[in-house]
Amino acid sequence: MLNRFFKAPAAYMLIFGLSVSAVGMTSTYAYAQQCNAPYETITRLHHPDPGAFMVWNTIYGEEGRQEKFASAIAQDDGGVIAAGQVVMTAGVRPSLLLVAFDKRGRKAWEKIHGIPYLDGVVKILQDGGGSVILANQKPNEKDGNIWMGFFDGAGQLKSQKIIKNPSQNLHANDIQPRVGGDGWVVTMSSIHGVVKGEAELQKNATVLILDREGKQVGNRSYILGKKTQVSNLGVSKFSDDRYGYIATGYFENNEGKNIGWALRLNPDLSIVWQREFSRGISANVVSSVNDGHGGVLVAGNIKAADSKAGGVWLAKLEDADGSMRWQRYYMGETEEHTYSVRGVSVNKDGLIALLMMAKFDEKDSAQQQSDPSAQDKMSGFGITSQSDYAHLLTLSPRGITLSGDAFYYGQGVFLSQLLEDLSGRRVMVGYSFVEPDKTEQLQREALQPKNTPLQEDGVVNLPDVELSDKAKTGLALLQKKIDAQTVISQNEDVQGAEESANTAKGMGGLVQKGWVVVGDMPDPYVDPCE
Repeated sequence: MLNRFFKAPAAYMLIFGLSVSAVGMTSTYAYAQQCNAPYETITRLHHPDPGAFMVWNTIYGEEGRQEKFASAIAQDDGGVIAAGQVVMTAGVRPSLLLVAFDKRGRKAWEKIHGIPYLDGVVKILQDGGGSVILANQKPNEKDGNIWMGFFDGAGQLKSQKIIKNPSQNLHANDIQPRVGGDGWVVTMSSIHGVVKGEAELQKNATVLILDREGKQVGNRSYILGKKTQVSNLGVSKFSDDRYGYIATGYFENNEGKNIGWALRLNPDLSIVWQREFSRGISANVVSSVNDGHGGVLVAGNIKAADSKAGGVWLAKLEDADGSMRWQRYYMGETEEHTYSVRGVSVNKDGLIALLMMAKFDEKDSAQQQSDPSAQDKMSGFGITSQSDYAHLLTLSPRGITLSGDAFYYGQGVFLSQLLEDLSGRRVMVGYSFVEPDKTEQLQREALQPKNTPLQEDGVVNLPDVELSDKAKTGLALLQKKIDAQTVISQNEDVQGAEESANTAKGMGGLVQKGWVVVGDMPDPYVDPCE
């Protein structure tokens, strides 16, 4: 049953996102009144209509740049500090981007830091009056480093720490405060080659314990198969009044199948319990949160044996031993979109928020274009069949879906993180694909002087005047810098810039702009079973 979970559901519901049918709403709230909720349900999600209520949302970016936010922290005054990356111009590496927004979504300040070999921002966390940012670096195709930056409240870099291993390719996945508040824990994957007749990749999961300055003071490695990864780490106070962590991820078994994985860890990272979750043909548990009442919510991405699109799995486990209370499955009704988890949270009333991305599967686009009936079927929806959008579900403490909200802007979106601020509002960050402003670009080009530029095609043009020795020396240094930058752009990996450029090219010249969304808090919820 579990390996082919879309065939024989214990309970079955159809949810329409924003436009939930009357029958669907009635059955959903009827389930919500049941104290013995179904152990397992399967929910197929319709394409929703956009227009979820938002306290504010901001599309952020300047013309000529590609921006995307990866993570954020909510401020006590209702503002948000978002961290991500910006590509200033095509063919260059991305830079670190920090932007503070006030409680109305207006920019308070922006800081751009040129971090060498930046290969993706992982997370930003509050650090006293400032923040700490975890990111990945990629000097070349074979090597990877982990970068930590410590910033003050105005976004200025105070110090930094690089974690590397000459014999391994390191990749950071998550960061959390260390239990006790004196330092950090970082999850990472270490990748290296293993020779068995031919080179093979081995991926090991490691959790580092760092002090306040980022110096390593402990670590644990977890190896279950050829590939093992800890994707997420959550700090928890468990029902036995002990503190520790919940780690989630996956491992590859001997048959090459990815198995979902969750572990409860002590503060020293030793294992209290671990659970394996074989779902469909592949599973990866990517997010977790403690519900504060003896339960741990885990959410992951799954691929069913008889489905062409991926879905989402959500389960509540007992924090004492990892046994399962209930589980839920979500997928798109038409299987044109692959659903993936972007975050899960629990508010003070026990309501569960599950943020998912619905990404259009381009492999089926040719079939859709050749099938007029499929196009007609989707023409009445606000979000088209080829749009990427975010879907936020609100569930009861027993996993019954109460409502669904869709978030969409421009030509498509990608949200990367969900968190709640002090007032209970849902904060989401990511980026949107928008049309470039052609009018402003043409006006700027018309006003530009027609003089020969100082730099053209990698060559410094000297003006027709006699220059001082000091000026000539400066121009020679400039030419040396240009030559060095040209070599870098031609010979080194510029994955971040290429990703943005290729994505924009593939979407008809669209550009990426950072997006911050502050959604409304749910209405107060009184659990009928408490």
